[in-house]
Amino acid sequence: MGCCSSSATKTDDLPSNDASHQIALILLGTGCSGKSTFFKQLKITHKSGFGGAERIQYILMIRRAMVHTMCDIIKALSTAEPSIEDRLSDSAFVFDLCKEWPNTQEHDYVKVQESLKKLWVDEHIQEFFIKQENVHGVDMSFQYFFTNLTRIFDPDYLPSDQDILQFYIRTVGVKNEIFQSRGFDFCMFDVGGTRGERKKWRYLANLFKQNATVLFCVSLADYDLFLFENAETNRMQESIDLFDGICNRYFFADASVIIFFNKIDLLQRKLTTSPLSACFPDYKGDNSYEDVTRYIKNKYESLNSVPGKVVYSHFTCGVNTESTRNLFNDVFNMAADNLKECDLL
Repeated sequence: MGCCSSSATKTDDLPSNDASHQIALILLGTGCSGKSTFFKQLKITHKSGFGGAERIQYILMIRRAMVHTMCDIIKALSTAEPSIEDRLSDSAFVFDLCKEWPNTQEHDYVKVQESLKKLWVDEHIQEFFIKQENVHGVDMSFQYFFTNLTRIFDPDYLPSDQDILQFYIRTVGVKNEIFQSRGFDFCMFDVGGTRGERKKWRYLANLFKQNATVLFCVSLADYDLFLFENAETNRMQESIDLFDGICNRYFFADASVIIFFNKIDLLQRKLTTSPLSACFPDYKGDNSYEDVTRYIKNKYESLNSVPGKVVYSHFTCGVNTESTRNLFNDVFNMAADNLKECDLL
């Protein structure tokens, strides 16, 4: 869902028992499913948004990630065609930047912009992007930033809301935002989704017990990708297995569950080149968006084996603010109504 950064957002402070009276909305799912994007959207739609100081922090991170992403693309291409680095004259300059950019020294941004622009329009790199090849460590949604390259490297650049939403930083730990809606106190949690972060989920489940709603995020574009932690494990299959555990067996089995089927825009684009049947052999439909989404939705919802439990589903695009605002309003109403029905409010 955005240009990827190798850095991570980390919050070690877990909520105290004093927070247990709030309605908890807990974003769960595998890494890169869009949890952090929805968490950012909450700040835009129900809080005060991003301040100037916060936007300034993103400038260097976005520019650095663009350089590193281009390096990853060139490395991936050079594996199949070793001579490509020699033909892409600006690649050496970009590789040098990758080595030195961890230091926050000033750079000749005019030169950086010119080099990245030449590389971006190269036919081999464009072909690589069109094919949507699955290369470990390369975020294929970086097109957004490269099509805005001139604006991003302008000396007066200040990231927009959309820039911040598109930019992905892996979450480590737990982040939370408290807000009011419908006369209730809500607290939304963004919890790291990689395997090493999931132990923190148990603490939240024990703290909020029944007054929690799980917002399980699924990246629809992950059906042909593999985990960062294990390059042999399909991301969507990992998500399906994880949802099965959360819905039925793990410590959130008693919680209300809403699935956010996210990244519908990327799915529609990807289906033109990558058939779902290549990754899920039991799929017998065509490669249309309607058939594919119906199959994926059923694959998740059919896992629910808890009597009386209803799993709600929404198809959405996390970087679309107006769509997410409407989605949040529905979710807040649903979470409050469900807890009222259970006499938990």
